[in-house]
Amino acid sequence: MKQQIICIPCSTESKTLHGKFTYPGEHVKFVDGRANNVYRCDHCGKTINFLDNCVAESIWADHGRIPYYPWEHDYIHVKGVT
Repeated sequence: MKQQIICIPCSTESKTLHGKFTYPGEHVKFVDGRANNVYRCDHCGKTINFLDNCVAESIWADHGRIPYYPWEHDYIHVKGVT
């Protein structure tokens, strides 16, 4: 499973890309939230400051060694979850 914290502009691009190109058995999940620390976008390297809007992106495959598990809460404050 691939886990990334990405900025809003990169998430828009990634959501568009994954919406056009999906493969059987491959899954992509995006979780919107606010950074609970200072990060660098895993796509472009832009600084994501504490409490900036950002997105946790997960990519995994049915045949992969590591299945999806909920990891996002460790890195972002998920919108709508207290």
